[in-house]
Amino acid sequence: MPTLEFKGKQFVYSHHLGVPFCELQVVPDKSLPAKGQKPSLDDNLIIHGDNLEALKALLIEGPDEPMRFRMVMEKDWRQALVDEGIR
Repeated sequence: MPTLEFKGKQFVYSHHLGVPFCELQVVPDKSLPAKGQKPSLDDNLIIHGDNLEALKALLIEGPDEPMRFRMVMEKDWRQALVDEGIR
């Protein structure tokens, strides 16, 4: 089987171990809950920040839950919700 070897591979391979876990926090003024509902971490999430930190934060929330990810640019997040039929 082919392998990929490069200088610094071990650092890259274990980099995620040095990234601390972060807690997800709801930002109500940027949330779009269903009518009559309060913003919650149990709904669809848009996470602003570093990708690795976001993924590690999601591990805390539900490591056994299936998750679907869509990465969008910050300016396009509202349109992404519409495109996905979420809002």
